[in-house]
Amino acid sequence: MKKDELLELLSSYDHKISQANAISLQAVEGLQVHKSKSVLTGLLYQSVAELLIGVAVTVFLALFIYYNLSSMSLVVAAAIIMVFIVIAISGCIRQIIRINQFDYSRSVSENQQMLASLQAHIITYLRLSVLQLPLYFAYIMIGFKVIFGVNIWQVGDTSWLISQAILSILFAPLAWWLYRKISYKNLHISWVKRVVAASGGKHVTQAMAFLQEIDSFRKG
Repeated sequence: MKKDELLELLSSYDHKISQANAISLQAVEGLQVHKSKSVLTGLLYQSVAELLIGVAVTVFLALFIYYNLSSMSLVVAAAIIMVFIVIAISGCIRQIIRINQFDYSRSVSENQQMLASLQAHIITYLRLSVLQLPLYFAYIMIGFKVIFGVNIWQVGDTSWLISQAILSILFAPLAWWLYRKISYKNLHISWVKRVVAASGGKHVTQAMAFLQEIDSFRKG
């Protein structure tokens, strides 16, 4: 075989290998992007469901306040809960907007940064939710009024009410500890990781892993 023919044959092989690698990369990217879209769609549905529930609860609390304007204790209890619900609704709306703005035409690193931002956003609102622990009695008051038709603040035993106040005070340092502990830097702690995952972080982590596989395949 002549030298020119050998070089042409090698060039042909190189071209076929390059085509095969390009097809393989395209197939991997397509598969991983599909997986990433699937988990983000799951998070989107979860956020929309939480948004609808939040709006429904807000409407209920608004009506509750309206029909109990004569009782300041019930109005304050409902208002406290409503503040946290509105914050949660705001978080759901932001998550929905961020997910809908996700663009797979951008680089993997850019999308990884956006996913990291989304996960940090989820953690922020999760941290805020644990601050409700010392205010749990507001839920008890509304529950007694809705289910039994009584204002437990007015008719409850004094000793029991004092015990609830003490318990609320004891919950305050626990809530602060949880607030400090639940953070992005503590995701290596198993229980923190599970709590964040249950709040939607699992979807984001999976999407980040799928995109990372694309980047690894490209570099490999």
